[in-house]
Amino acid sequence: MHHPLHPRPQPPQEQDKAGRHLIYPLKGSLQNYAWGSGSYIQELIGISTPEPLAELWLGAHHKAPARINGQTLDAFLKANPHLAGTSYSEEQPLPYLMKVLAAQKPLSIQVHPNKDQALAGFERENKQGLPLDDPKRNYRDANHKLELICALTPFEAMCGFRAFDRIAEALQTVGLSNEVAACRQFCAQPDPQSWKECFAALLSLESVILAQTLENIKRLDPSTWAREQAWIKRLTELYPQDCGVLAPLYLNLVQLQPLEALFLDAGTPHAYLQGAGIEVMTASDNVLRAGLTSKHIDLCELSKVLVFQPLDVEVLKLNSSSSALRFFSHGAHEFKLGYAPVNAASALDLRLDTPAIILCIEGRLNCLQKSSKIELRRGEAAFCDAGEQEMSIAGEGAFFVVM
Repeated sequence: MHHPLHPRPQPPQEQDKAGRHLIYPLKGSLQNYAWGSGSYIQELIGISTPEPLAELWLGAHHKAPARINGQTLDAFLKANPHLAGTSYSEEQPLPYLMKVLAAQKPLSIQVHPNKDQALAGFERENKQGLPLDDPKRNYRDANHKLELICALTPFEAMCGFRAFDRIAEALQTVGLSNEVAACRQFCAQPDPQSWKECFAALLSLESVILAQTLENIKRLDPSTWAREQAWIKRLTELYPQDCGVLAPLYLNLVQLQPLEALFLDAGTPHAYLQGAGIEVMTASDNVLRAGLTSKHIDLCELSKVLVFQPLDVEVLKLNSSSSALRFFSHGAHEFKLGYAPVNAASALDLRLDTPAIILCIEGRLNCLQKSSKIELRRGEAAFCDAGEQEMSIAGEGAFFVVM
């Protein structure tokens, strides 16, 4: 369920001499999932809601497009495709989607497909006649979903499989190598194939074995497993019968500080646990779930999409730059995320040659381009078209930009 952000009054945008707006006020769409925060997005955009708010979508994805002057961004770009530049297509007006995400409770364990898997899966489910909103659907579009999450508050997540020797140590300590044949085989010979079979078994444990395993979590050495033990306890309180509560045994636990980020490639299992962040992704809503959810889990398709290799997690920091505007380096060519503080002493000049979305995260900013001007306060956003342009950003505050 979504509804447009309640608009604050905006001065009318000015136009350049050709009569074309260059900077447009952008109103995001809100998602009120149960795992959302009761305060973060509400305080950011200056509203109060009875329900938690989980995400603020700033993009042209058909599920919950942002709006320009009351018109959805996807419809606006379909009517003005030149404003989206060379990346425009009718199915995907913008190559990226920007979100503010605020998690008070953990999200499901999930994985996203690569481009080939998404295209094949989308066509297959279309041929099967599954409606796009069918809960059994794995593929809601034909695009891959690469993600970058940048923390706005202290942020915790699970991301990628642990080193196999560490997983084996945990499974042996809590007794699963004795109770489950696939776990015993993996511990004897840890490799991607034995882990694939072990992982499927861990998601399908009998309730008696799950209960005994949870009882045995205290056997883990707290000097190296304390955070995992704490999260398993918390997850069990929220999802008592869900085998996904054991995920901290085999997924890396990651803590991010504000302005640190994670890049999540296709095939990487992950779950955001707690905190607020800016999330940027390729324009897709393809999600396969593995646990911590009441939604559809397709174990067979999940096992085809997951990469069953350990991941050495890299926490990304903004690159060093002579400019105040700094970016994260990552593996997706479809988008880049930048951040800059702005102070009254000096304006920041920004050169744009692709469509961009600017979000004011702090203070108050004036965005100026030729004769086009817009003021952004905390929580307000703007869409900048793809025409090559120089923009000056002045004021006192900070912003994120996706381009």
